[in-house]
Amino acid sequence: MLKEVSEIRSAEEDGGPPTMFGVGSAPGESGVYVFGARFQGGMHVSATARRHHIYFQVSERRSAQPRFECRIADRLLSHKPPAGSLAICPAGSDYAADADRSLVSILVAIDPGSRSPPPRIRRLTRG
Repeated sequence: MLKEVSEIRSAEEDGGPPTMFGVGSAPGESGVYVFGARFQGGMHVSATARRHHIYFQVSERRSAQPRFECRIADRLLSHKPPAGSLAICPAGSDYAADADRSLVSILVAIDPGSRSPPPRIRRLTRG
C-alpha cells in the first residue's frame, strides 16, 4: 500500500490483498493521492484516517450491486448503494466497510492542511 495512506488495512474475500492500480499523485502535488483497488469476491477496508478519504465504488457487474456494512466513528449503515456512489471519511475518523461481492474502489486521500476540525457533514437524501 502507499506510504501516504499506510493506515488503511484492506483485504479481499479470501483475506489476500486487493489488486492495486492507478496509484499516485500529480507531479509536484503534495496533498492529494489517488489509488484504485480491485477486490475479488468481497471487500474489507478499515483505517483511522490521517487524511480525508473519499471512496468511489463500482460493482464488477451492474446487475449485482454489493451490500455494504459500513461504520464511520460510531455510526453504522447497512445498505446497497448504486454504482458510482461515494463515501467520505473525514481526517481523524476511524472507519470500516465490508462488501459481499467483487468491486472496484477508487480512493482519493486529501491532506487536510490544517488542524481545524473538518466541516460538519450532513447526509444527502434522494428526493
